[in-house]
Amino acid sequence: MVKEVKNNNIVSYNREQLDIGEFTIVKDGKLITPNDLNAGDLVFYNDHRNVNFGVVSTNTKKGKIERVYTDGFKVDGKTYDIVSGAKYLDGNELGNLDTNILDQMKEEGKEVNLYFDFAKNVLLVLGSRGDRVLTSEYALVTRDTKHFSNRGEDTYTLDVLNSKGDMIEYDVPKDKDGNIAKLLEEDWNNIIKKDNLIKISVDKNNNVKEVKKLESTNIEKNINLNDIYAEGYKLHPDTLVFIAQDKDSTEPYKVVSWKDAHNEFNKIKTGVIYTNEMYRVVGIVAKEVDVNEKTIEYTGLVREIYEYIGGYKKDIEIEIDGEKLIFAGKSSLLENIRKWEFVTLVVGDKDNEILEIKQPKSQTIIVDSIQTTRRTIEDTDGNVYELIKKGIIYDENFNQISLRDINQQSKLKIYFDDSNTSRFIRYATIVYNN
Repeated sequence: MVKEVKNNNIVSYNREQLDIGEFTIVKDGKLITPNDLNAGDLVFYNDHRNVNFGVVSTNTKKGKIERVYTDGFKVDGKTYDIVSGAKYLDGNELGNLDTNILDQMKEEGKEVNLYFDFAKNVLLVLGSRGDRVLTSEYALVTRDTKHFSNRGEDTYTLDVLNSKGDMIEYDVPKDKDGNIAKLLEEDWNNIIKKDNLIKISVDKNNNVKEVKKLESTNIEKNINLNDIYAEGYKLHPDTLVFIAQDKDSTEPYKVVSWKDAHNEFNKIKTGVIYTNEMYRVVGIVAKEVDVNEKTIEYTGLVREIYEYIGGYKKDIEIEIDGEKLIFAGKSSLLENIRKWEFVTLVVGDKDNEILEIKQPKSQTIIVDSIQTTRRTIEDTDGNVYELIKKGIIYDENFNQISLRDINQQSKLKIYFDDSNTSRFIRYATIVYNN
């Protein structure tokens, strides 16, 4: 369905675009150009094996909906089936055609336009639902539903985080048939659970009229920012991403669109994708993301360890080349780290969070001689080590000292500048003095 044509691209109401610059297009038996297309034209096309052929449908009919059946409807005395894939267009809203939509158009009482395919099936109904139009959006359930009685009426809570990042609380009553927002009570209780993504439709008074369950798939493979598909489903710039936040955050999730996701992370590692019937990803609940493009390694002396309230995270104060820096990490990762030990912290380049702990290459030696001008230490086995320019020596109490303060026969633990060298030292500490 043509909404507009831009630079030989058909822009449709479902946000899809089709490049027709190389297409042969026919309307009313005549060849036309892309610029001859009008808003509201329905185009059937074939781009298989570079056929690139399109036909504008001219088989349409106007009339009023007289009756709606369980699987069809009647317009001006003729009955039509609701076929698989049939759509409706109301203003700018394009969606799947069903009996609820048709019933709303019937109640509005205005004429509708029927568009037919070549098998004379109704493929699209263009019409208005007037004030009965529901506003629909995707939202994340933030709390399991609870039942309560509101003036004797069975009512259920629905707490969600919407696409704008707003926390909203709804009270949804049972209807006369015992359903809640068109769901059976059992289905409602199974769907309205914390961290599930749903589709909500509300009326102009902000009353919830319908809740739909979405198909979901666990993320098995990292989703990178340059990916087009996730678990076989197509990503779209408007795909919503609900990013789980740290426990100390005031909000459990942050909401962004896929086109803005580059400001928040580099890839999604774990979570759930939610899809529609057109195999598009409408939302992602991202449980774990990687915000970093690369990692940086810092090697130094652990000076202090600070534990967060709740115990789920720690800050590590580490002295690196004489400068004290602080990095945060999960307590589970840092449970074996101790004060006054030398470690290598692998840290993300954007969030500065500790991702891994490594033990720097080290060994213990007995000093035989020191050459301060050359910054070298020879051990009793005849091996020579060289303190790099920014290298630091510590005494037993981890105070900085110079090479000349080291005595012969001192026991040193030395830490190499890199795992690939056995000569150059970055740190050394006296184990004890003779």
